[in-house]
Amino acid sequence: MKILIFLLILLVPFCIEAKGTLSEATKACIECHEIINPGIVNDWKKSKHYEIGSIGCAECHTGKERPDSFPHNGYMVHKVVSPKDCAPCHTVEAKEYENNIMSHAYENLMYNSLFKDLARTVNHF
Repeated sequence: MKILIFLLILLVPFCIEAKGTLSEATKACIECHEIINPGIVNDWKKSKHYEIGSIGCAECHTGKERPDSFPHNGYMVHKVVSPKDCAPCHTVEAKEYENNIMSHAYENLMYNSLFKDLARTVNHF
């Protein structure tokens, strides 16, 4: 079994079919996740990011540390990709999202005293 896993790890980099140049961090992600979570890699291979060829795991799930970041195999990773993570590449879409009132729902509720009173009443605290 160990030999099989070792061979798979050696062969996976040669099976990556992306068109552009992937970062070393993304290659490291794929090497492991293709074995552990192949569905994630297969979903990515059906995406526009894969078609471009240079946008992989690390480009969206690493970077500036956030409260939801955690250490993972030598990288600080965040599971959730927010509109702010997408903004450097998707400037038009990020601006459209920012101008949408629904993008501010959390802040609108958290700073709304009426909502806070309602939440306290409902949650009994």
